[in-house]
Amino acid sequence: MEKSLLVRNALVALFVIVAVASSHASSAQNCEDVLNNNRYRCQGNNTFVGPAEVCIEFRSPGEISSQFDMLEDLNFVGPAVLTVSYGCVCNPVGVHSPEFNASHTDFLCASRKDDLCASAFLAPSAIAGSWKGRTLVYRASNANGQSAVYSCTLDPNCEVTVP
Repeated sequence: MEKSLLVRNALVALFVIVAVASSHASSAQNCEDVLNNNRYRCQGNNTFVGPAEVCIEFRSPGEISSQFDMLEDLNFVGPAVLTVSYGCVCNPVGVHSPEFNASHTDFLCASRKDDLCASAFLAPSAIAGSWKGRTLVYRASNANGQSAVYSCTLDPNCEVTVP
């Protein structure tokens, strides 16, 4: 009798743990909520100038994207010289029945074709990024074949010039 009571209590405890974990997963934020209106200082390399530091800021709601935007201040060009704006979206989750704009960690961004900063200097660009722990990593490439990779940490003091 005591053995069956122990098994029943263990099953009830397991059910409660699964139910709580499922409710946390279903109420979790997407990447927009995590990145929303934060600034990051990024260290990395690009094929244009080599090692570089940039500041980025995420803004929600977006002006370019209906989801959120990313502003990238290219400090390696000079302070407050060049800020590129991107429209962003969280990656979809799933393939056969995808949930769009649902990823908690991964996002994609693209610059506008008519963005004078992007088209005159760098060419239209795309960014793929991911948030892991306290670090944001993003990779960028453009239509001219240039590319970059950066590792970023939260820094509210990193200046981003509004274009």
